[in-house]
Amino acid sequence: MGLNKQTLLSEKKRKKEERKRERKKERKKKKERKKERKKERKKERERERNKPIDSFFFLNTG
Repeated sequence: MGLNKQTLLSEKKRKKEERKRERKKERKKKKERKKERKKERKKERERERNKPIDSFFFLNTG
């Protein structure tokens, strides 16, 4: 029975390590998606900044 118990423990440990690796992969993917969204927002702000200014806008603010 000692051998069987050892096998169960090692199996449990292996599953724990596997879950740990999966969580690490998920965190990495999440971080990557966050970076991508940040880049997209930056590009969008840059496009907004580079848009030609509408002269009508200035007529209404005065």
